[in-house]
Amino acid sequence: MRVVAVDSVGSVTFGGAPGRRMIPGLGTSVRPELLDESYVDEVVCVEEADTIRACHRLARSGFLFGGSTGTVGQRRDGLAGPA
Repeated sequence: MRVVAVDSVGSVTFGGAPGRRMIPGLGTSVRPELLDESYVDEVVCVEEADTIRACHRLARSGFLFGGSTGTVGQRRDGLAGPA
């Protein structure tokens, strides 16, 4: 099994550079103390604009999801690049 962590650009959860995030519930501004990255094989960061596009794409198919699902869906579709 391969574990891929998907996070938003601007989140510091996996050591990324801090930045402004507008979608509630995506990313963190404080690195979690209990995070054990030894379980993570790859970290992918997704831009919020790509998250919104994924949500719109899912909505056109009849699925109404929020930002976190859109972020993961964007990566699943292979449209986001590696961090």
